[in-house]
Amino acid sequence: MPQDAGIIVVDDERGIRDLLSYELSSRGYRIATASNGSEALRLLSGGDFQLVISDVRMPKMDGLAFLEAVKSTTPNIEVIIMTGFATVELAVDAMKNGAYDFIQKPFNLDELMILIEKSLERRELKALVAMYEASRAVFASDRFEDMLQVIVRITAELLKADDASVLMVRGADLEFSASWGLASEDNRRARLALGALHLPDISARREAIICPGPEPASTASPARQTAILQPLHIGGELLGLLEVVRTSRAEPFHNSDLHNLSVFASQVVQALANARALRNLEQLQTQMAQADRSSAIGTMAAAVAHELNNPLTGILGSAQLLMESHGLTQVQRDDLNCILEQVHRCRHITEDLMRFSERREPKLAEVDLAELLNMSLRLSRFDLDQDIEIIKELPSDPRRIRADPMRLKQVFINLIRNAIQAMSHSPVKKLEIRLDWHPESVHIHFRDTGCGIPKEHQARLFKPFFTTKEAGKGTGLGLSICRNIINRHGGSIAVESAPGAGTVFTIELPTNSPDKGAAPIP
Repeated sequence: MPQDAGIIVVDDERGIRDLLSYELSSRGYRIATASNGSEALRLLSGGDFQLVISDVRMPKMDGLAFLEAVKSTTPNIEVIIMTGFATVELAVDAMKNGAYDFIQKPFNLDELMILIEKSLERRELKALVAMYEASRAVFASDRFEDMLQVIVRITAELLKADDASVLMVRGADLEFSASWGLASEDNRRARLALGALHLPDISARREAIICPGPEPASTASPARQTAILQPLHIGGELLGLLEVVRTSRAEPFHNSDLHNLSVFASQVVQALANARALRNLEQLQTQMAQADRSSAIGTMAAAVAHELNNPLTGILGSAQLLMESHGLTQVQRDDLNCILEQVHRCRHITEDLMRFSERREPKLAEVDLAELLNMSLRLSRFDLDQDIEIIKELPSDPRRIRADPMRLKQVFINLIRNAIQAMSHSPVKKLEIRLDWHPESVHIHFRDTGCGIPKEHQARLFKPFFTTKEAGKGTGLGLSICRNIINRHGGSIAVESAPGAGTVFTIELPTNSPDKGAAPIP
């Protein structure tokens, strides 16, 4: 048991109070004294105490009435009753009202110290049982996010804290993941700042610390008190911090709180490890299901495209022969031109379906990205509006990437044409294409000043057959094809957008540095 436990000595005789205060303080306990039960209750209401040693006969409130009041308000505190007028009835009444034990004056100090140690050990065992019961509630949550919310609520309750937070490690930073008892954004920022301040020390020591609490969010806030920062390690990885703060209680945290939290945290990290493993498994299952669906859609798309191409070829040939006929009226020629236009549109759709279903590996070659981007712009010149301003930042670089130039060109042209269409009604039309070279990768940015994409559409943007264009303006396969091509080059494609604020597509591809040779392609 930590030797900083708080003990209140209650006796109307000053000599007894001074004696016990001196003896217990010398053994490392925190001692407060009171001359009667009413005064002791006031001490209990504002402090952190684990044990009360009380006389029976006292003015204002006797020991048995005081014992009953203590157990009704703070049942977890152990009480030892002492008296110079011991009777069997008094001992029975004291034990019935919840006293841990009964000792008769004059008492032997060594016997009293043994009794104190046993009472505190009993209290600690009860606290540990409460911790394990609480951990069962944590294990009952399956979802990682739900579990974090249960953890902060139970932690605050167990430690009688004003608030509790889980701060997860993201690279070298911390981010808020769950909180209980925090009402304002200012308080959340204060908790983040406190965690970030002590993160290096906690990471090095791998153990919890008690530290001064965060600065008050405003002058109206309670005075700063204390905080416990408990690291959450899974194996050798620091997953995050469990931060517990007292701001309104007069009593700061002590080593007993630190000990109890460390016991609870050992259960918490096991529950988090289980939840994270379950989440990773669910994500893997989802990815596998998506891969299976994509494969099935690709097979179906190839079959549909093949079946459509034959009748389309017949329609196209017949319409072209009719166009060569003599004696056609203008209305008939207009109708035939409409047929030809719609046939070509259908051919474009089947070409997209064939590209989507194609699973061949890229034909790799050394590619100069700046040159390929310039070529893609030239090939898109017939789609470019005269009012569109093209801004190019394509710095020359000796590095090359190993890629399929035809496939990459297809991606670039698709993104350029999408940007052009997105800016069709924009008052300001700018298309910026920028290359950013990094040691192991290159980023290609396509930024437009178009209408933007609503947030709820962005998660579906790369899914097959999803489109934000008007009916008849697209198949919904272009971006899905782009993603497949970039993924097969070992890269990634991402989007940032907001309605009215334009859109940025960013492609990241691995590079070949001159001294490392070609980057492998999956």
